[in-house]
Amino acid sequence: MQKLDMTLFAEENYLGEEETTLKERENGDYYLRITGNSMSGIGIMDGSLVLVRQCDSIPSGKIAVVMIDQEVTVKRVIYKKRDDDS
Repeated sequence: MQKLDMTLFAEENYLGEEETTLKERENGDYYLRITGNSMSGIGIMDGSLVLVRQCDSIPSGKIAVVMIDQEVTVKRVIYKKRDDDS
């Protein structure tokens, strides 16, 4: 699992600015527009805006913006025990 590389947010993907409440500013650093329906089962639909808080780690079971095979995606993070014999 990698920390999201903020350099991936290219200028051509910048959609603008919105006014936010103090509570929103306390709970996140930026909004990310969702493309696709892989998280629709938990109510994150195509076109949704999600409030993202940048962090260095995420607890197992939480939803996170992660990088998988050079693609930034939103997924539920589940840590599994590693088999020591592998």
